[in-house]
Amino acid sequence: MKKMLLLNGSFNELRLIHAAHRLGYYVITSGNDSTGEGHKYANEYCPCDYSDKEAVYQLAKQKEVDVICACSNDFGALSAAYACEKLGIPGHDKYETCRFFHEKDCFKKMAKELGLPTPAAAWFDCVEDAIAYIDNLSYFPQIVKPADLSGGKGIKKVSNKTEAKEAVKEAFCRSKIKRVLIEEYIEGQQQGITVFVQNKKVVLEYATNDYSYVNPYMVWMACPPAVNYQGIRNIIVADIEKIAEKKDIADGFFTIQYIVRDGKPYYVETMRRSLGNQHYLCMSKDTGVNYYELYIRSQCGEDCSEVLKPAHIPDTYSGFMAIFAPSNGMIKSIEIDPAFQTKLFDIKMLNGPGYSVTDYLNDKIGTLYFTLKKEDLSWFRKNKMNLFRVTMA
Repeated sequence: MKKMLLLNGSFNELRLIHAAHRLGYYVITSGNDSTGEGHKYANEYCPCDYSDKEAVYQLAKQKEVDVICACSNDFGALSAAYACEKLGIPGHDKYETCRFFHEKDCFKKMAKELGLPTPAAAWFDCVEDAIAYIDNLSYFPQIVKPADLSGGKGIKKVSNKTEAKEAVKEAFCRSKIKRVLIEEYIEGQQQGITVFVQNKKVVLEYATNDYSYVNPYMVWMACPPAVNYQGIRNIIVADIEKIAEKKDIADGFFTIQYIVRDGKPYYVETMRRSLGNQHYLCMSKDTGVNYYELYIRSQCGEDCSEVLKPAHIPDTYSGFMAIFAPSNGMIKSIEIDPAFQTKLFDIKMLNGPGYSVTDYLNDKIGTLYFTLKKEDLSWFRKNKMNLFRVTMA
């Protein structure tokens, strides 16, 4: 059996592990959390911090693995690219290329180089320079971001210079690589698109509306179809193919989040890793394409042609909705709208009544997976913020 090193073993990697087994791989999971749900389904677990690229390289060399699969985290994607490049393992971009997609300041540099539409930003590697920049800012609000964190961690919208300076200091403290961005805040519909790139061309695509709940910088829910996507589709596809060509990216998935303002997409984040919240489960259900198998094959440098063919034309709209508490405290009850319950095809609860929430902006209680028909979309968009209720004691 060929050996695969999968850089984590949480719930998010569970279906990746199953897909790897179906394809005949001996799966070694890593990561710092030995309690991850996926580890018990792996052939072997080796503790290793997936954000430490050198440690990942040493583990891969020690275990003499044939392939490395990135997990659902930006650090994991970077470490996988680094180790694969040093070991001559296929399926990944070069490490320096990977940084363009997983470090926010590198993405901004690439966007400027290629002329891609993105909110204006400046990036810094020391607090003093960032504060000097803030002193000369003439307009607000702005967004302050650590350059290397995902899931909305450390991001703040600031309305004045005092708030901006405090946010910059906090962002520097939270950033592992000690770099931050200060970015123009723009309003609009947030959307995301995941495509599969083969020979530098987009051959599969799936676009969603993305929504936030209590944490305005974390995607709480994603659901297709992306509103008015066809009007901007050619722009987005052309820009992704420009990136693919100019940066010589490997075949595989490419995800980009953007904000639509005045009918134009402004790119905010990119990534070349598996998505959290079991998002591939929803994509697979709608299209008939096994996104987990496709991800594994691409990460291993295998031919993906047969898996790329959709089994049917999508006539349903599947998405996920994460459950968060409205504040810190103890959960008293969780209620789901009865009409919405009939549209659920899976529920993953992590916690329930009696659980004490200490970080309500990031502490996920569970995730609901749903499938809508075309006639459900209007009702869903109107009621989406009230389909569950978490009551605190």
